[in-house]
Parts: sequence; structure tokens; C-alpha cells
Amino acid sequence: MVQWLAFRIPAHLLVNHSGIAEGEPLNQQAVLLAEQNDAAWLPYELLTAADFYRAWGKYDQAEAHAQRALAIREKVMQPDAGVDAQMDAATCLNNLGTTYLAWSKPDKAESVFRRSLATMQPFMTEDQADLILPLEGLAEAVRAQGKLGQAEPLFQRVLALTEKNARRESLTTAAWLENYAALLTDLKKMAEAKTLLERAKKIRQQNAANPDGADTGRTPLTK
Repeated sequence: MVQWLAFRIPAHLLVNHSGIAEGEPLNQQAVLLAEQNDAAWLPYELLTAADFYRAWGKYDQAEAHAQRALAIREKVMQPDAGVDAQMDAATCLNNLGTTYLAWSKPDKAESVFRRSLATMQPFMTEDQADLILPLEGLAEAVRAQGKLGQAEPLFQRVLALTEKNARRESLTTAAWLENYAALLTDLKKMAEAKTLLERAKKIRQQNAANPDGADTGRTPLTK
């Protein structure tokens, strides 16, 4: 177990702070040691490896690791599986969908994010923050396929959830106002887009004037 942890910690740190040559063997070793020491932790290591490969543009590897994690989660799911098991599977689906978006495969991303939502929604209220990621991914996937009319209500719902769960005047809300404005521009709804951009600008100015109270912001999956 000590050997596994010795590899696991630096492997996770290297996802965003190192090159592929240095980080890849550590991620591979972390997965291997999880297989040998703690099968229950293996899906987490696989998703961490998927994040690493996606960050470096190795989308086939990211896909393979996320799919393996999903297969492990789904294998133990029963018809009466509880919330934790459902959320574990949804987490894998969200990871896989994010890879497909980054890989410019929005049709596959749409299918995966719809599966995620179908998994999560039966035991969640409509305004829960956990729904933001799959809804955001679905919105971006639909938009990327040029289905702008179908994307708009999804963008509206993501914005409403973001405002409720991340504060109306947060930088995260500002980012989604800007993203939604871009969609409205594509739809030739220029006046509505302008209104959203003005609001986003005001939020950013307010946060800049009060940095101690500002959040760090979370940008949409794609722009």
C-alpha cells in the first residue's frame, strides 16, 4: 500500500504540471498498483489517467481508460443500486463525454452525456449542482453539431443552475453568460447577446474591484 501511495500522489500532481514523458509512466504505475492493492480504487485511478491523457491530447488513451472505469462501475450495478453506485457510473460517463468533446466527436459526447443525465436525474431535484456538468456537456455537444435551436434551452438551464449554485454575481456565472451570448450571436439574436455580455462585463468588474470576495471562476467545457 505504501508503494502504491508513493506513486499515486506524484502521478496526480503531474496531470497538470508535467510533460507526457514524465507523467505517463507514473500514471501507468498508479493504475497497476491499484489493480494489485485496491480494486475498489481502480476506477478512480483510471479516470485520473484519462484526465492526464486528455490534457495531453492522447484522446484514444483517455477514451480507453474512461471506458474501462465505466465498465467496472456498471459491472457491479444492480437494478436496485443505490445513489452512490449511480453517481459513480455517471462520473465515468461525464469523464468520457468530456474526452469526446475535446476530441471533436460531439455526436458521441451527446450520447454519453444523455446517458449520464438519465442515470442521475431519477434521484435528483431539477436544481441540483451535480447536474451542471452533464447538462453543460450536452449543451456544448449539441451546439458543436450545429443544432443551435436545440442547444438554446440547454444553455438556459445550465445558466439557471449556475446562478443558483455558484452565485448570480460569480465569475462562473459570467463565463456562462458569455458562452450563452456566443450561442445567441450564432442564432442572430444580437440584442439578447448584448444584454448578457453587458451583465457578464459588470460581474467581472465587480469581482475585479473586490478580489477578496471573488471566486476563481469555472469556464465552460468548450468555448
